[in-house]
Amino acid sequence: MPKKLVFLKSEQDFSNFKKSRSLVSANFRLRWYFPEQKNQNTPRFGFIVPKKTIKKVTDRNLVKRRVKSLLNRHITAIKPADILFFPKTGTIKLKFAELEQEVIGLLKKAGVYEGN
Repeated sequence: MPKKLVFLKSEQDFSNFKKSRSLVSANFRLRWYFPEQKNQNTPRFGFIVPKKTIKKVTDRNLVKRRVKSLLNRHITAIKPADILFFPKTGTIKLKFAELEQEVIGLLKKAGVYEGN
């Protein structure tokens, strides 16, 4: 049975990112954090898409749905970490394959992706 995506929800979950690391690409900023608690065995994801970056709520939701979909396809290859995505303005124009390539590339650079 495939794993389900787990999301960051509480204020405490997001406050841990003060001591996180960051990477930037053309269409995303990625922050990740390996928690001290050793009992976390699944990656947890968060999305911050401000109105200033992507104006329409439908576009913001589309970006989040697309990233969630590709993360769901690769969930077994992602190490247990807290990962936060900040999409940029150009993300809405990307095709799914380009989006997948960019997100997986960022995850590999961050060292949280174990797949090929």
